[in-house]
Amino acid sequence: MKKLFQTLCVLLAISSQANAQPTQLNRDIVSDSFLLPSIQSAQSIHKDSNSESLTKLYNVKAFQSVQIKQPYSEFELLYQNAIAGQTELEVLSKEIAMQSNSTLLTSGVKSKLRAIDKINSDLSGANEKITDLARTTIVSQDVPTLMDTFALFDQKARTGAH
Repeated sequence: MKKLFQTLCVLLAISSQANAQPTQLNRDIVSDSFLLPSIQSAQSIHKDSNSESLTKLYNVKAFQSVQIKQPYSEFELLYQNAIAGQTELEVLSKEIAMQSNSTLLTSGVKSKLRAIDKINSDLSGANEKITDLARTTIVSQDVPTLMDTFALFDQKARTGAH
């Protein structure tokens, strides 16, 4: 179970698809939160909090492993399990987004066509190496919230609690 949650955490971090149309599941992002830092500071964002959070953000260890493999090498079985995994990932991500006052976006399970293309082009035909079939995105308004979100996800992925 721990490996499943670690994989889900990795999936969250690396999920992307150029033509995906995300569905917002939580709440709207305040567009002002993406303005220049000078404007943000005028909006009462504490420099100390941001500075400390940026330091924490830069200290997050990059994670990439060629050794991560899915438990199934047969594509159809892997894809069916990804559908169930997507549901579990969305439930976990929604809880974390709500607790951290962030926004959850989801594009659903990667399409079969795109998954097969990625397996054939990037993964040398190895079905068990694809790790981003199920994916979500959590968007935070600022770096301190992002770090809180990351900590919540890390905690829940390690303990399996949600």
